[in-house]
Amino acid sequence: MSSIFLLISKKKCDIIKYNDLMEAKIELKIKVLGVSFDAVNKKEASAQILSAIQNKNEIPLTAVTPNPIMVMNSQNNEALFSALSSADLSLADGVGIISAAKRMGIPLPERVTGIDTAYSVLQKLAEVAGSVYLFGAKPGVAELAAEKLIDQFPSLNIVGTHHGYFDKDEEIISDIKQKSPDLLIVCLGSPRQEIWAHENKGKLSGVGVIMCLGGVLDVWSGNIKRAPSLFIKLHLEWLWRMLLEPKRMKELPKMLKFRILTGKSRQNQKSFK
Repeated sequence: MSSIFLLISKKKCDIIKYNDLMEAKIELKIKVLGVSFDAVNKKEASAQILSAIQNKNEIPLTAVTPNPIMVMNSQNNEALFSALSSADLSLADGVGIISAAKRMGIPLPERVTGIDTAYSVLQKLAEVAGSVYLFGAKPGVAELAAEKLIDQFPSLNIVGTHHGYFDKDEEIISDIKQKSPDLLIVCLGSPRQEIWAHENKGKLSGVGVIMCLGGVLDVWSGNIKRAPSLFIKLHLEWLWRMLLEPKRMKELPKMLKFRILTGKSRQNQKSFK
């Protein structure tokens, strides 16, 4: 059955239809090394985010995109593990997560990248002049990303930006709360962004959704190129990032350990919300 929900702007009221929205709300949770993932495809993930924006709660919905490195880091970082565990929506961004779930006998529907999901949501928000706040990256990057996004979506209402270099965040939180964006995109890098969202979501009533998206602002600003289509098709985006940022090579042992651990663990880890 199709579910219909409304996104209301000052100019108009648009009706956006989405099939199987209710199924997207009652999805299966899959655990990989203790970290939960929602068994949803990109359309279902986007639908959940848009629904949360329409029906804003006192505490915003939080969405995270764990990859194998983040899963491994969470094994020894209680704050990160808690942040990932408490997230309302956990997307299997990395192909390594999809492969691990399959090896463990608990397959996920498909890879759901944070950048593509966010872009899909922005397209819908632009149709109704929805509001977005960009938070993170180096000084000037969020502003440049905002300019590029407005070029693509002239009706998108980017209500604020702030870089990710700060000691105290009280003024930032106050600014975000005052502007009450439909979507807050946080790009502070992991584990900082997930922990920040987890610790501060209770202070951000009026915000619809918080998405933790790593280096997305660098991509949208044009400072970093996304992997070529061939790399994406071959599931080698991780290699592309390492070629651009050689310092990431130090994470290779963690990736190998993740592969070994998920190869051994095949117990049934399904659970319903």
